[in-house]
Amino acid sequence: MLKLLARVALFALGVALLVDAGFLPITQAMHVDGHSSHVSARTNNNGVSRDTSYNLKLVDGRVDSCTVGYSAYNKLNDGDAVTVKFSRLLKRCISIDRAGEVVYAEQYWKVFSVIIGAVLIVLAFGKLEFENSGWSWN
Repeated sequence: MLKLLARVALFALGVALLVDAGFLPITQAMHVDGHSSHVSARTNNNGVSRDTSYNLKLVDGRVDSCTVGYSAYNKLNDGDAVTVKFSRLLKRCISIDRAGEVVYAEQYWKVFSVIIGAVLIVLAFGKLEFENSGWSWN
């Protein structure tokens, strides 16, 4: 029963990614309302690795926040008027422009969404499985 639920969840997520990539993105004018960052630490063979994620809080639109890179995080100030392009279904930030200048852009988001969505659907149908020795086709 648990395996069936996992397969249904994989299928639903895969379809959502494919549909999201297929729809045209939405573009809206918004304002930056705040900045936040989160540092996560992971231990690996070389010691502790730190990873920082940067978020911009947005107002006046359908998206509340966007995760961006460090340069976009520093270029935008609170109160800046920006144009945000985001995916229709999953509300993934694709690009942020300020006064005609591209501040942040995800170039290959559609390609990654299609590939990951297709892999999830293949996993849902049991055609690809992970075993102790690695991935195998059924």
